[in-house]
Formats: sequence, structure tokens, C-alpha cells
Amino acid sequence: MNSFETENNTFDAGVLPGGLRNDIQIKILLCFLIENVDGILTLTGLIETLSDSGIANYFAVAQALSDLREDGNITVNENQEASITVKGRTALSELNSIIPVTIKEAALAKANTTAEKYKNEKSTRVTTEPYGQGYMVKCKINAGQTTLMELNIFAADSEQALQIKERFIENPTKIYKNILDSVDD
Repeated sequence: MNSFETENNTFDAGVLPGGLRNDIQIKILLCFLIENVDGILTLTGLIETLSDSGIANYFAVAQALSDLREDGNITVNENQEASITVKGRTALSELNSIIPVTIKEAALAKANTTAEKYKNEKSTRVTTEPYGQGYMVKCKINAGQTTLMELNIFAADSEQALQIKERFIENPTKIYKNILDSVDD
């Protein structure tokens, strides 16, 4: 049976009013996101995108991804990065209109943020380790096999170290650009 042929209602926990509760709509939205996101989404990123924003239930999204994969609508590589297949594109073009535009816009905005975070995490390496009376946060930005920047920052406590780590991963390009701008007059 094709994963788009059933119309079961899914779990409701965590779904905000106006969110998706229908498994077909969730599957179509997932195909839409994979096809339209600026970047790459992992399975975990797709689940977080829809469940954290209250668009769909965590378990319903996980099940929809499993069904899409099993039925050949998406493929997943060794890094758990999702891609849409020709079969998935066909289903998307036929059923895209069943998803409200506002849901698609909200989900795509969240998915783009998630994809950007994933890209940043892949290109950066940030570690923390005890150092004297605090912590040393070691930040590194890579472009493929090339190290663009390494930066060590002292943090007074573990909370500050975590904040530095999160901010660095959040936007390493901005940090790199700011440093270059300050030394390249």
C-alpha cells in the first residue's frame, strides 16, 4: 500500500491549534520541506522542525518519515540526511494544495533555521574542558578539510562556557567575519 493512500488521524499531543493531525498532510509537508529547504535536513532535524513548533506530533512525524522512506518517497544517506525521490516529488505536486499556506510558510521558516544550524554544526567543532579556575572553550571553523579559524576562549564557569559554545555554533560565519573585519583594515 502506498504511504499516501491512507488517511489515519495521528497523535495529538504537542500539536497546537491549526497544526496537522492527518498522516497524509504530515507526509506531504515533509516532502515539501525536503524539496524546498535552503540546505540539508536530517531525520532528526525534520522531526524537531515540526514537533518543536507544534505543527505535528513527534511520534506522528517519526512514523511519517519511516513510511515515506519505506515507500520510496524519500531516501536517507549514512548521515541521516533526507532527499526527496521522483516518486516523492510526484506525490508532492499532486497533493501540495492540501497543506495550508500558513503551515507551509511557518514550517519552511523553521526548517531553514534547522538546516542552517545543522550546516553550522557540521562546519564547526566546539569543545570545553576544565582550565585553571574555569573552562577553556575551543572553537574551530572548517571548510571541508581546511581549518579557517581556531579560537580558544576562557570562561569563568560551565554556564558561561556553554553559552559561548551555543553562540559560536549558532552563527560561526558572523564571528569569523567580525574577527576578519577587526584585523583587516
